[in-house]
Amino acid sequence: MTTRGSNEGGIYPMEVKRSSSPDAADLRHARKIPTDPPELRPGIVFCTAEQPFTLADGIRAFPISQL
Repeated sequence: MTTRGSNEGGIYPMEVKRSSSPDAADLRHARKIPTDPPELRPGIVFCTAEQPFTLADGIRAFPISQL
């Protein structure tokens, strides 16, 4: 899933994973989004982890419970 940011433009890739420990391999679809144009912004993965963490360069994972 992607969404266009209204303030900065570009594409913000988002994914939702059932796993509590997703890894970079789980992001293969988000990596297919063209980076220019439009500019690719930092990605977000919502998952069942307890705490936020960095998944890969420019991609953060957040607990879905924080929504």
